[in-house]
Amino acid sequence: MTNYLNRLNNIFHGIIAVPLIVFAFLFLELDSGGFEPILGGRYYYIESGILFLLSLIFIGWLFSWFKKQVTVVATSANNLKVRLDRYKEISVRFYLLMTSPGVLAIILMFLTGEVSFSLIYILELFLLSLKRPSVQNISNNLNLKAEEREIVMKKK
Repeated sequence: MTNYLNRLNNIFHGIIAVPLIVFAFLFLELDSGGFEPILGGRYYYIESGILFLLSLIFIGWLFSWFKKQVTVVATSANNLKVRLDRYKEISVRFYLLMTSPGVLAIILMFLTGEVSFSLIYILELFLLSLKRPSVQNISNNLNLKAEEREIVMKKK
């Protein structure tokens, strides 16, 4: 269980690390005035607001999709290892899809120099932190009972 959790955490942190590094560098460059965007010269507040709303709709759908997928896995008759492997597959797909609006926002920040796009990325990071890999999230999401819960919670 410890190896499983470490692998899932490494994947999770790897997925958020690359965009985070790019975002931090880009944000600091824009803030210092040392970067001239390709499509700069005007404000993109309306586009930023529309993309933020679309991102909220997508993220709402994604959370619903994740819950449905995990519920199917939780109610399957497979043994714990099979359910954990399937949970990992669903989680990785969720993390990648959850990161996509943030990556789009970073690209748009790069192209336009509009910092308001960063709100999408910040929202994404916050919401990803709610679904980060942990023994509590795994146990609760898979609705584990008794012995299986003990295995996961105590990392046996």
